[in-house]
Amino acid sequence: MQKSKGLKKSLVNKELTIDIYERCTQDAVEDKPRTAYFLRCERFIPYIIRQTKRSIHLLDSKRWILNDRITTWAFGDCRIPIYIQALEKYGDDIPNEILYTRKQLIDMEDNGSVSESTITWKDVGKAQIKIMEEGFRTRYKKDSKFIREYAGYVSRLRQEENSDEYVRNVAVMLFLDEEAYSIRIARYRKWYANKKNLLKSVEHLYKLYYELSKEVRPMVGNEIENAIEDAIKAEIN
Repeated sequence: MQKSKGLKKSLVNKELTIDIYERCTQDAVEDKPRTAYFLRCERFIPYIIRQTKRSIHLLDSKRWILNDRITTWAFGDCRIPIYIQALEKYGDDIPNEILYTRKQLIDMEDNGSVSESTITWKDVGKAQIKIMEEGFRTRYKKDSKFIREYAGYVSRLRQEENSDEYVRNVAVMLFLDEEAYSIRIARYRKWYANKKNLLKSVEHLYKLYYELSKEVRPMVGNEIENAIEDAIKAEIN
């Protein structure tokens, strides 16, 4: 997680709260950029500069974060696609040679390919815009918290250098298992019970994120049982 890098201490103490931190970590809502003013002096001439920086951000966009939430690799590292593949095979008990030996990684890559997702960042972006459209239809104002949040999601998505990588990372952070998905959907169904079209568009967005998370992370619990039953039924049919 990226936290208040380069921000003035006075700004952090005054404007950033535990609620903002919890919204970022639990609901994947990035805090708005913060602006600070600095007094500088050059050749005995004082002047003021204005800087706007990110404050609290769910992902460290410079590194790939492994499941232990401690180890990180640079984006583009040859081990990343193999690590994803190994998660599906070994779960959290990935052999060290897969993590650290390049030869093993190359051998493993030769023996199988990493499947590409059919869900892209454009699909996620369209779903977010659809939510904004339904929000306006239900009379949310342009400066409302709801509209501003989803506008921020779309803006950030368009600015990412690797948008597909970004949405996959967000998906995994949102839904580590099926329970996390069920809890979030139940919450939205309670909030938007009287706004059926808006609820439908919100459910669609997070269904996309959930399906993406299943493609990247290892299966757990009921997901494994359901996958086994589906495979058996497919053979019977």
